Amino acid sequence: MFAMSTRWGWILGIAMGGAYIWSANCALAQIAPDSTLPNNSIVNINGNTFNITGGTQAGGNLFHSFQQFSVPTGNRASFNNTVDIQNIISRVTGGSISNIDGLIRTVGTANLFLINPNGIVFGPNAQLNIGGSFLASTASSLKFADGTEFRTDGTQTRPLLTVSVPMGLQFGANPGKIQYQSPSPDATYGLIVEPGKTLALVGGDVAIEAGLLGALGGRIELGGLASPGTVGLVVNGNNLSLGFPDKATRANISLTNQAIVGVNAAGGGSIAVNARNIDISGGSVLRAGIRRGLGSVGSQAGDITLNATGETKVVGSNVFNDVQTQAVGNAGNINVTTGTLSLTDGGMEVRTFGKGDTGNININVRARLTLDDGSVGSFVTLGGQGNAGDVQVSTGVLEALNRSRLISTTLGNGNAGNVNIDARDRVTLNSSSVFSIVSDGGKGNAGNVKVSTGVLEALNGSQLISTTLGNGNAGNVNIDARDRVTLNSSVVFSIVSDGGKGNAGNVQVSTGVLEAFNRTQLSASTLGNGNAGNVIVTARDRVIFDNSDALSRVNSEGMGQNEGVGQGGDVRIFTGSLDLLNGGQIDTSALGKGDAGNVLIVATQPIIVAGARDNGRSSAIFSTTGDNPTIPGSGPTIVGTGKGGNITITAPALKVSEGGVIDARTFNDQRGGDINLTLGTLQLLNGGQIFTTSESSGSAGTVTINANQGVTIAGNDPTYFSRLNQFPNGIAQISPNSSLSVRSSATGPAGNIILNTPRLTLDNQGTINAESNAVDGGNIILNSDLLLLRRNSSISATAGVAQGAGNGGNITINAPNGFIVAVPNENSDITANAFSGGGGQIEINTSGLFGIEPSFEFTPNNDITAFSQSGISGEITINRPDVDQSLGLVELPIVLADTSELIGETSCAGIASTDADTEKSKFTITGRGGLPPNPYDFLSSDVIWTDNRIPTITTQQQASEKPAAKPPSKADAMKIVPATGWVFDGKGQVTLISHTSNGNNLGSTPASCLQQ
Repeated sequence: MFAMSTRWGWILGIAMGGAYIWSANCALAQIAPDSTLPNNSIVNINGNTFNITGGTQAGGNLFHSFQQFSVPTGNRASFNNTVDIQNIISRVTGGSISNIDGLIRTVGTANLFLINPNGIVFGPNAQLNIGGSFLASTASSLKFADGTEFRTDGTQTRPLLTVSVPMGLQFGANPGKIQYQSPSPDATYGLIVEPGKTLALVGGDVAIEAGLLGALGGRIELGGLASPGTVGLVVNGNNLSLGFPDKATRANISLTNQAIVGVNAAGGGSIAVNARNIDISGGSVLRAGIRRGLGSVGSQAGDITLNATGETKVVGSNVFNDVQTQAVGNAGNINVTTGTLSLTDGGMEVRTFGKGDTGNININVRARLTLDDGSVGSFVTLGGQGNAGDVQVSTGVLEALNRSRLISTTLGNGNAGNVNIDARDRVTLNSSSVFSIVSDGGKGNAGNVKVSTGVLEALNGSQLISTTLGNGNAGNVNIDARDRVTLNSSVVFSIVSDGGKGNAGNVQVSTGVLEAFNRTQLSASTLGNGNAGNVIVTARDRVIFDNSDALSRVNSEGMGQNEGVGQGGDVRIFTGSLDLLNGGQIDTSALGKGDAGNVLIVATQPIIVAGARDNGRSSAIFSTTGDNPTIPGSGPTIVGTGKGGNITITAPALKVSEGGVIDARTFNDQRGGDINLTLGTLQLLNGGQIFTTSESSGSAGTVTINANQGVTIAGNDPTYFSRLNQFPNGIAQISPNSSLSVRSSATGPAGNIILNTPRLTLDNQGTINAESNAVDGGNIILNSDLLLLRRNSSISATAGVAQGAGNGGNITINAPNGFIVAVPNENSDITANAFSGGGGQIEINTSGLFGIEPSFEFTPNNDITAFSQSGISGEITINRPDVDQSLGLVELPIVLADTSELIGETSCAGIASTDADTEKSKFTITGRGGLPPNPYDFLSSDVIWTDNRIPTITTQQQASEKPAAKPPSKADAMKIVPATGWVFDGKGQVTLISHTSNGNNLGSTPASCLQQ
């Protein structure tokens, strides 16, 4: 009559012991009517049968009242009612418990109510044979719509003639307990009502200790109150349902020792448990859904509802709502509302093995949800057809431990559902999983995984995954943690797995701090046929990837030998600070058939890329394309065919050190990506490298750097060679030196470097490199106010470094208002050489070039070279600004003075004269008085210099002028007079003299000019 679960097992020893106890207790217990009704109940005993007749009828209700009511083992109680009776309502007014270990029978389809406030115990042989629903309760009265109560104390508030259907169960202060003790080996035994009917046990506490409660396609209600209150009762024909008050204290419900509560049938069937605390343990099962081989298109199973104001425990037990094998129809939901929920070594699952959709799982926990090797899931199993439902969890704290899982998946034909977790305070996953999966062989789309919380911790192999291994798209994985996300040895995936066909979804994390440790991965990659998704991280304060990765790759992990086909996605990080440490990587590489995605990083605080993993793998930011041997699993059988992606970083500071790299290389015939950096400062230290090199026939990308505070490239990685020897295919660095490189190692063109910064320092073998092995070198443009070269550092666009062809690239250094300084004798070079091709062009614009100079060969000094080993040398142009000699000088006039104003026509100006000889004045230089005879002669050394100036020129005063006042006379004194000449004596000595020489005074006024 009722199919037992494969998990069901009966315990014979307990059954034998229980039978002895029941025979002892029930020998004295009988069915005895009281005399509290207008028409009292009548009990006739016929062998082992108690025939019950009489009672008071009111409309469709038949009332019975008993002093005691118990059915001993092997006996039966038979209510002989007429077929027009709808409800048989029985009460026990005495003080004894009802012990039922036999059969209760009614006539027709009447519902049977049994109310005993003292308690009701169902034994291992208790059975029901009634046509309607059965309700057993320890309430103190049954209430009706008109206010009438059918009370268990024997009193009556109103005549029963006016009642219609019951409306509620009124409980007193200490309701009795309902127990079901039935370790029966027979699947036909148990408290089972007819299909489509209701079985309700309403205490006090309700304890189901083994045994079977069945209502195929009907309803089973378990519940109770521990304090006064009214439980609402809705009677709709043969269907009963209860409503529990919010404020009353509820009682406890327990199902133990392989107890089974089952309602699965061709459709319908629901289970409701309302309590303070719910305990489901010992291999017990609650099951609803569509039974094997039953149902039809459109059939709908009912729900399982657990509602507890305190705690709910499920230990070693399961709650199922499923569509079984060869069944058709949709499963119902599992709804849990409780204070705390612990699920240990058990599950709550909605499943379809046949044809139909599963239901949803809705869990609402006010405080804490703990899963310990527990499963909360929605499944379309192998061979099933239908969509998996959603898993929705709302709680304060979620802890999932020891291989626990919250899952929605399809292994058959249909879509997986969503998994949504909303935890107010914290989510901790420890060796546990949250995922939505289209499994291998499945056809359908995976759902989304969403976690909203304060703090998320995923530890020790935990997983948050939306993926497809079959045919269909993966969903999105969204994490919103307002404070912190800590991931340790765990994964957050939305991927198309090896062999899958479909697009990956996005992985999105929004938090204050994101910490990823010990080979954690965030991935939205494709290993099958489909596009990768995006990884988007928004962290208010900090992001750390320590020996961990953020990936959106095509054929990212090389889990199989099939090439991934599809476009790579982006990795976008918006944060305060970003640290990639000990092999931590950000990667959007394309190793299959498709273009790589882009990397976008925007940080308001410094970014650090430093260190290497214990397997030699460098901390890195990748967007490579092709066969990259530095990525585990990308062996020589995998050759990507797509283009490289771009790497764009904006931050106040970027430090790449201790072997860290930023890499946009190309390993195929497609162009590598570009690297664009907008920074305050850039430091490449101790082997830190940035490069877009070409390792095949594809061209290297361009590196553009704008650093408004300075760039330093210095030092080498001391661990490089040891790591290279130990892990020859795991080293991303192209050399041990710190470098900025766009070089070509094969036949693809080298890239270009454009660097703008006020200060550029290259030290201790630091390099800027646009070299090539066998093609033209790349171009380098440096705009910097100060370029400092130290200790064997270099700037190179040399071609043919492997003695191949190619012209040297061009180097342009612009420091028009600054300087280029190389410390002498440190062998720092600027080169654009070539082997068989022509040398490149080097143009330097600077205010000052110190310590380095052009050369036609390498020397131990600091050199600027553009020569070719066997071709035409290039050109070196150094432009210094011309010095303007006229700066600060006053432009002099071509005509120094107007001579007409300075020299008169007559030397006797203002004096009347009729002398013909004096009509014109003359100015004659005779070659004496300190001037040579002509401008081309030297002054003779024996010339006596004479001051021939006229001491005083007397002119006639104008009548209008007052004569000048005469100075007062002074006493004669020795006057000091200036020297007015010199002479040579016989010994060649010079003697200064102060008298006027006797030579002609050629400039004096003629006497004729003085005549009046």
